[in-house]
Amino acid sequence: MMRRSVLFSFLCVCFCNATYAQAQNYPVRPVRLVVPYAASGPTDTLARIVAQKFTELWGEQVVVDNRPGANSIIGTEIVARSQSDGHTLLVALPAFAINPTMYPKLPYDTLRDFLPISMMGTAGYVIVVNSSLPVKSIKDLVALAKARPGQLSFGSGGIGSPAHLAIELLQQKAGIKMEHVPYKGGAPALLDLVTGQIQVMANPIGSSMPFVNAGKLRAIAVSSDKRSRIIPNVPTVSEAGIGTYRISTWYGLFAPAKTDPSIVQFMAKSLSTALKDPDVEKRFAAFAVEPVGNSPAAFSQFVREEIAQWAQLIRTANIAR
Repeated sequence: MMRRSVLFSFLCVCFCNATYAQAQNYPVRPVRLVVPYAASGPTDTLARIVAQKFTELWGEQVVVDNRPGANSIIGTEIVARSQSDGHTLLVALPAFAINPTMYPKLPYDTLRDFLPISMMGTAGYVIVVNSSLPVKSIKDLVALAKARPGQLSFGSGGIGSPAHLAIELLQQKAGIKMEHVPYKGGAPALLDLVTGQIQVMANPIGSSMPFVNAGKLRAIAVSSDKRSRIIPNVPTVSEAGIGTYRISTWYGLFAPAKTDPSIVQFMAKSLSTALKDPDVEKRFAAFAVEPVGNSPAAFSQFVREEIAQWAQLIRTANIAR
């Protein structure tokens, strides 16, 4: 028994030393940060900010590789099929957690083929209405929608997008029904909201505020579980008495499955360090994004909860592909 105990302790020490050595030797070549969206907008910009900080911290070039298409499925599959050595990473948004329910035949398994590393940041949506609509709160919107069933319309960047699901959840909670008008992207939907072609929209705070400040849109509630530091005077949806309500955009970092745990931990610590840089905080704030930098375990739990929440909402609304 004594020999077995000594041998076990020796093997544990060897394993820990080997694992530590692997992280110490990482990275050994340029790292590719796959962004499954086009080279523009907040996601691409935030990824490049993080890539720049990683390059400084690691002494190896970290390059952003934009692979847009199929609601982020194309770029996500590329990472799922990559070597599990930490040199190909994925930047993902809520679509990562939405797609398993929206697209039952994905070319990868969302939980099996990826390891969550850490959340880069999070940003709430703001529910905005055209300024000509006689609505100043969620209660006003609910009352108007009930008085005009099916006559109000809301826009989104596409079926199954977080902006779409944010309003679907509101409708379920409040017992109302508005007409959904899907667009090919959030920008044209926002333009039609400003011009009055549609009346309601859930949209990222950063891109909404210029129109709110100009008086063309009215912000009536934020979708997160607490008020935004950007617009602290705007209440949450939950504060309006709708019930538990939380929907937000998040930006997460993932590695292919079977990536060494020590490398995953190393990357999570690197991200946490990068996000504490005052310049990074300032640049994230320009997009109304709050840096997070949590642990792999905490982020993994969050992703599982997101998948479950979206699945329930999508099935209830009957909008799966």
